[in-house]
Amino acid sequence: MRTIAASFACFFVLTLVQLVAALVHPILALTVAIGIGALSLPLLRWFPREFRRWWSAVAVVGGASLAGILARYFGNPIHASWVLWLAPAAASSTAELAVLGDHLTSRRCALCRHRIGSRESYGCPRCGLRICDECWSFQNYRCRLCEQNKVPIFSPDARWWDTNFGPPVKSGLCQLCQTPAAKTELRACGKCGRPQCRGCWDFTNGRCTHCEWLVHDLPLALRKLHGTIGSSADEINGVGSRRQ
Repeated sequence: MRTIAASFACFFVLTLVQLVAALVHPILALTVAIGIGALSLPLLRWFPREFRRWWSAVAVVGGASLAGILARYFGNPIHASWVLWLAPAAASSTAELAVLGDHLTSRRCALCRHRIGSRESYGCPRCGLRICDECWSFQNYRCRLCEQNKVPIFSPDARWWDTNFGPPVKSGLCQLCQTPAAKTELRACGKCGRPQCRGCWDFTNGRCTHCEWLVHDLPLALRKLHGTIGSSADEINGVGSRRQ
């Protein structure tokens, strides 16, 4: 419904503009048609969800120009100049050239290959790809591909885990997946002490699901997504030092 409403509203306004220009003078109508064609780019950027396909904006501006000229012609066909019929062709050609040029120079999502343009985009901290908002997992701070393939972000080196979490917990269950310490390696939160396995710490991007404590040594890209850039993890955690 949003797509239909947006298309109809744009079509109606542009048709009215073309009609008014055609009533004033044929040359003005041709000039306005070129301007209408150039509006295909703003339509794609203002309404990225409504105009997902490049040809949809071209069809709207071209159809609006044609509708405006037809309204002018049937209103007074005797005094309608042949120059008016160049307006729809000019609008469509201008729109196609504008969209083609934009597509050749604009970035595309690394997963779905759709044009990003002015839409929100995100750099996945796990694979480094530039992703559009539809291929991004807002809850888990990663692209859909890394989420599907469970791509890790933390170092497998035990020394990194010892530095940031202290020694492994010998007993108990992971607070997320409920795996016992006998079957996995548990690491305790540096603030509340609740244990989670390595996989769950990685899945939660180093943030404790109970007290919001954050791992100190995070990759820079992940630290930005956590909103901690420019601040130390100790300040965010509200503790003076990591768990010993």
